Amino acid sequence: MSAKQHVTTAAETVTECWGVAPDWVRQLAAACDDTSQRETAQKIGLSPSLVNQVLKNRYQGNLGNVRGRVETGLAADRRHCPVMGLIDGKTCLTNQSRRYDPSNHIAVRLYRACRGCEHSLKGGKKDAE
Repeated sequence: MSAKQHVTTAAETVTECWGVAPDWVRQLAAACDDTSQRETAQKIGLSPSLVNQVLKNRYQGNLGNVRGRVETGLAADRRHCPVMGLIDGKTCLTNQSRRYDPSNHIAVRLYRACRGCEHSLKGGKKDAE
C-alpha cells in the first residue's frame, strides 16, 4: 500500500515561503484554498501562474498592483460607486479595467469616476495623499 500524500494548502505554502506574510497575501491564500488558484486569479484579473508566484514569494513584478487587486477584488465589503451605487470588489475591478467608450454614457461616467476614486488602482485619491 502506498502512503497518502499530503496536499499542501495555499496557506501552508505562504507560511513556508513567506514566514510572516502580509495580510493581503494570507487573504489571497485563503481565497485559493476556498476555491482554486485559477478561480481566484480570474476573480482578481490576474493569471494563475502569477498568483502561484506570489504565494511562493517568487513574484518579481509590482506587488503593489497585486496587493491592490487582492484587496479590491477579494474584499467582502461593499463599496459605494458614484455611478453604480453599492457594488462589490469584483465589480469595482471590472469597471476600472474598462476602456473609454464615448458611445456609452454610463461607460464614460464610469471611466471618469474610476480614475478619481479612492478604490482606483490607476491613481485615485488615496495615491494623492
